[in-house]
Amino acid sequence: MSLFNRPNRAEVAAVYGVIVLLVYGWTLLWFFWKLPSWLYFLSLGEIAGILAYALTVNLLESLLVLLLPLGLAFFLPRRWFYQNFLASAAALSMMLLGYLMLFIDWINEAEGYPKDLFVGSIAAGFGFLLLAIVLGNLPLPRKILASFAERASVFIYLSLPASLLSLVFILVRNLL
Repeated sequence: MSLFNRPNRAEVAAVYGVIVLLVYGWTLLWFFWKLPSWLYFLSLGEIAGILAYALTVNLLESLLVLLLPLGLAFFLPRRWFYQNFLASAAALSMMLLGYLMLFIDWINEAEGYPKDLFVGSIAAGFGFLLLAIVLGNLPLPRKILASFAERASVFIYLSLPASLLSLVFILVRNLL
């Protein structure tokens, strides 16, 4: 018996698939939103460079986001997060990444830095954690979240090769 709780690889891959779906999807949405205007003043090589940097950063962001549910599974009591890791981690990842997407929009639309945004974000994070734990322990949401996460793992097969190819592109471009 291990001192720390360790989720199995299939569960970690499924949660990573959910994270990849949201992070890469958000980036590609904004990339394709801006692409028509870029075509007027950027070359295809420059556009490919922008996409390569975005995909490489997404790889790092996705791995960093994955560390949060893994850390919670390691250090929280077994019944709270580890026992239903797949559903709880998928729910937490979706809520946190959705909040970060809204956070970016709030910052972009605000004239100044919004008051109490930091404190509100900390409170929201704890609320999301509590909600993820509750959803992971309820049978129907647990089944839906686990099913969604398992299906989202297919995005790993698309994101990893694209990100690694982008990383090679960046390294070649900056070293030569």
